[in-house]
Amino acid sequence: MQCCLGDIVGSPGSKLMKALKNPKISNPGHLIVSAEEVGENIGSIYILFKAKDLDRKGLFTFCYPFIRISRVREDGSYDVVYKSEAQKRSTRHPVFSKIHISAQKLCNNDLHRNLKVECFHKGFFGSEVLIGEFMTTAAKLQEANLNNTSIVLKNSIKKKNSGIFLVHLFEVKRESTFLEFIRGGLDINLIVGIDFTSSNGDPQNPSSLHFLGPNNEYEQAIFSIGRILCSYDSDLLFPLFGFGAKLPDSGIVSHCFPLNNNIASPEVHGIEGILKAYRETLSRVQLFGPTNFSQIIKYAAEHAKRAMNSGKQKYIILLMLTDGIISDMEFTIDEIVKASTLPLSIIIVGVGDSDFSKMGVLDADVVPLRSSEGQQMARDIVQFVPFRECLGIPSKLSEMTLMEVPRQVTSFFKSVGILPNPPVQIDASLLKPISTNPALGSPSCTSFPSPNPPSCPYPIDL
Repeated sequence: MQCCLGDIVGSPGSKLMKALKNPKISNPGHLIVSAEEVGENIGSIYILFKAKDLDRKGLFTFCYPFIRISRVREDGSYDVVYKSEAQKRSTRHPVFSKIHISAQKLCNNDLHRNLKVECFHKGFFGSEVLIGEFMTTAAKLQEANLNNTSIVLKNSIKKKNSGIFLVHLFEVKRESTFLEFIRGGLDINLIVGIDFTSSNGDPQNPSSLHFLGPNNEYEQAIFSIGRILCSYDSDLLFPLFGFGAKLPDSGIVSHCFPLNNNIASPEVHGIEGILKAYRETLSRVQLFGPTNFSQIIKYAAEHAKRAMNSGKQKYIILLMLTDGIISDMEFTIDEIVKASTLPLSIIIVGVGDSDFSKMGVLDADVVPLRSSEGQQMARDIVQFVPFRECLGIPSKLSEMTLMEVPRQVTSFFKSVGILPNPPVQIDASLLKPISTNPALGSPSCTSFPSPNPPSCPYPIDL
């Protein structure tokens, strides 16, 4: 089902029901989508529940309890917002895992929003039997924690009390947002790595992914993502590297060579500088292989270390553009795991029609990466996006590649205990108009070099 946000918000009660479509199934059903305005962010909530004397499900029945929390919607219905794992051992006096949940998800930032807490028993064959429940609010849980008062678990079916709940911990922690870091002057630096392996095809051949024309996926990706990130980069100087090519002077295959031929200062200026260097490089190197990522990731990690030690709030984003599967997967994972403690995010965009299924491993949204030495990554820093899933939807590439960056930025600064700087104060009298490219009507950091600017399906609205 597809719809606009306006369709949902504009429906009666801000609730939209629309038919699902599936070419393989007739009448697959309907989806109901509801909208609520998000309250002012108050941070994260930490809760630790203990229970005692839970009701038995029979004289000799084991008890493997778990809890489920639902919040009441504005229309009186319930949304499940949290579900714990069942206890590993049978017990009538469980200590549940500490809950860490955003206040927005738990109660839409309203500590007086009604909540329903249910306690279930999980059977051997996956069955779930209600032990009891109680109605509360986040404010009441906070009060129970402060006063060390107990809460009675009730079973409306059996019309009896089914146990006692204690709120052993309740904390509200204010957490900084991405926007607060940006307002405080966070500087985001972009590093770009481009695949020059022979699997891209001869650049002179129109079927090549490196063929210079309106359908060049490398240029479209650079433009779409770079035009957004350059807004957060103070100097618009972007280190630019290639990998997988045989260099003309040495005849050696390099997996981390500067496209401007200056290893001491590999930066180019603006998006137009990236595109110009990319085109010039195509004419002077021999596409070769294999596809190795680890060297450029190691360079980006060193860059991130310097940023972390600079005394300023800086963050590095490495954009890797490739047409194939990584050949040095183990070394790449090792470098990603080591870099997961640094102010670094890695965005990998797969161009072409290769099978990128194995690249999802690096994304680590479900299973965290482990190095060859068994070390687990400290946090998720990789986002992988197949470019062709975004064709025909101009905004989708930007959205899919950058959607995880704000969370990755805030998770890093939280991990090292750094708060946003106070908002930067700007003297309005010092502001100057942004220079534009007359042909595109766009800021200079996003304009294409001339002559022969490629046709690009990503308009810029100012």
